[in-house]
Amino acid sequence: MQTLLSQLSAFDSFTAPDAQPLLRQARRLISEFETRIPELPANELLSQLDSYDLLHRIVYRRPAPDEPQNAAILRVFRARLQGDRSISDALLYRAIKSRIRQRQAAFLTTPLRWLALTLEEWFNAARDGDLEPDSEENRLRIDLLRTSDLRAFTLDQAAFKASLV
Repeated sequence: MQTLLSQLSAFDSFTAPDAQPLLRQARRLISEFETRIPELPANELLSQLDSYDLLHRIVYRRPAPDEPQNAAILRVFRARLQGDRSISDALLYRAIKSRIRQRQAAFLTTPLRWLALTLEEWFNAARDGDLEPDSEENRLRIDLLRTSDLRAFTLDQAAFKASLV
């Protein structure tokens, strides 16, 4: 999907004749992806969902439908809860937070609780000096802490966020 996105970004207008074969290919790829969502490994879904949504927006001029995305994110969430450590907590957090902001009902129960507990865990780790930017996962966690409302954990969130490495 990334390659196709790069190719499509070269066009100023998708009505150009040269763009039509790429648009047809993109439509096929979107359809295939939607069909394959249940079969894809859980640890690969989150990174592919972003590309899918972007490609869908370009080709159809609207966001990808919520249902396949919600189902995919919830499947990844269940796999993570069942112990799949190959799933990035930071990417999962970002995906769930996005769905909560959209008021998607399926994410306002257990996923919302997981989100709050995960944020608290990361806050405590950062406060105690145990969250170093030594991996991509930790850098994502630090970025998510910087952009989150931390008033439930600290009186001076500006100072705390400034202290993050």
